[in-house]
Formats: sequence, structure tokens, C-alpha cells
Amino acid sequence: MAAINDYFKDSNGKRVHVKVPSEKGGQDRNIYINGSHKGYYLGNNDNKVYRHGSLRYSSIENYISHNSF
Repeated sequence: MAAINDYFKDSNGKRVHVKVPSEKGGQDRNIYINGSHKGYYLGNNDNKVYRHGSLRYSSIENYISHNSF
């Protein structure tokens, strides 16, 4: 069962499919947007969005709503 498998609206109002395969502490916390991995992932101890070890967004909703895909 995926941690997240839902649709969100991006900055242009377009619906995008977002999937994160693993719950907290799981192996695959990568964020997949419409099936593609953009290098962003959820932290293992929180649901904040990281890239290259640096905090980028406070939540997945914040990440999606501030970008266009």
C-alpha cells in the first residue's frame, strides 16, 4: 500500500498524479509525479520534502502547488 497515491493541483491548476510508495521509515520515499521521479523525496522521520539532503518544502501539498508539471 502506497503512502500517497492521489491527485493534486500544481501551480497552473493542472491535476497531477502523485505517488510515494512507502510509509515513514520505508525503503522508497521518492515522490513520483505522473510516474516520473524528479529527485525529490519525503523524509523518513517526517513528511517534509527534501532534495539532495536539504529541506525544500514543508509538505508535499506545498511542493506540488508551487511547481508546474
